[in-house]
Amino acid sequence: MARTEVATLPTTSVPFLDATLYIPPNETPEQRSARLKAEEQAKHASDEIDALLNLERARIKAETSTGRKHTLLLLGQSESGKTTLLKQFQMMHAPKTFNDQRASWKAVIYLNVLNTLRTLLISLRDEPTLRSPEFESLLEISSQLATFEDTVAAKLVESGQFERPQPNSTKVYMRKRPSLDFLKFRRSSSSSTEGSAWPASPELDSCLETANQVLTAHLAEIKRLWEDPMVRSYLTGQHQEDWRSFFLNDIDRILVPGYMPTDSDILRCRIATIGITEHKFNLGSRSLFRKNVDNVEWTMYDVAGSRGQRHAWAPYFEDATAIIFMAPLSGFDQYLNEDMTVNRVQDSYELFTKICRNRLLQKTEIVLFFNKMDILQEKLNFGKQISDYVPSYGSRPNDLENAKKYFCSHFEQTFHAHNKTGRSLYVHFTSVVVSLSLCMFLMNSY
Repeated sequence: MARTEVATLPTTSVPFLDATLYIPPNETPEQRSARLKAEEQAKHASDEIDALLNLERARIKAETSTGRKHTLLLLGQSESGKTTLLKQFQMMHAPKTFNDQRASWKAVIYLNVLNTLRTLLISLRDEPTLRSPEFESLLEISSQLATFEDTVAAKLVESGQFERPQPNSTKVYMRKRPSLDFLKFRRSSSSSTEGSAWPASPELDSCLETANQVLTAHLAEIKRLWEDPMVRSYLTGQHQEDWRSFFLNDIDRILVPGYMPTDSDILRCRIATIGITEHKFNLGSRSLFRKNVDNVEWTMYDVAGSRGQRHAWAPYFEDATAIIFMAPLSGFDQYLNEDMTVNRVQDSYELFTKICRNRLLQKTEIVLFFNKMDILQEKLNFGKQISDYVPSYGSRPNDLENAKKYFCSHFEQTFHAHNKTGRSLYVHFTSVVVSLSLCMFLMNSY
């Protein structure tokens, strides 16, 4: 697989470390006092974080050394399916928590629906041949839909479980506990960090009810626009279907009064995540990864996968029993949001290579999930040519089986090249949203 060239960042005239220690010329006594106080506060915060990290590292090591705890890391790039797989585990091994939160997911699903409609209208706006009467009708209420989306996002942020990347953004992230608060929380609680349902909000309920009324009033136009063959063909070519199709295909059911999210709805709804969180599972009596796990607690760490957050993975490597690495092959024709020059499959490959050669993980078992195979099949059926985006694919047949062999061989080669301890690699081709049987299979295969 060809490596993508990435431009180097320009350097500044002042090295970073020198800049952090820089003392302004003509500094007044008041400025000096403020600077020294800020430096003291920063050192205190840094020392506190270091102390908490050391305590956390010692706790993990002590629990692991007794054989009463095993650690499972869930790794992969952003939008690879990690959170969906985690939801599957919760459904099986923490059903009370999962069901306690069921009603709360309604707001996130409505946010998905509103975002999908907004994205759909934006995508079709500059395509004259697709501007149907249904499009024009929905365009008239687009500002109202945007207001609903913004209000739902704002109320989710107020709940404390979400945050925005920017103050006025309609995009929200599900918050995984930041390092300092996360560590403090874990020291005081042995329960799952997910907790119960998110706090109720009458304002949010009112917004969802009003949005429901507006969407219901325009349901016929939404369905006709979404079911238009020319629109669907155009969106597939623009990478605009994926999970979005599920909610618009089922919009009648979602808009029914008294709607309660189903398991499938919760699995398919999308919201980005930041930070790291842990989930505890007792898998009963079975052997897993050649470990006797009879009533042994497993802790799964779910970590955010964007490039800017991968540095937070390292503290969890040393005592990891196994890694589940998610590599979505459907991204062969897509690029990272963080760097539009980097192909998503190429990024997965490079990230997997780094995991394989990391010295702290040399004895860690790896489960490799080539995920979103259903979406890959849809793209190949549509006529997408892998070689147009991955030149090294060459003249191989553009079908699912040959694509699987090609990508799998590259990942397996890098694993074996860095496998110095005889550890195992378990490879599966999956679509995580399809069935809960995936988790059953995983729990009984190794």
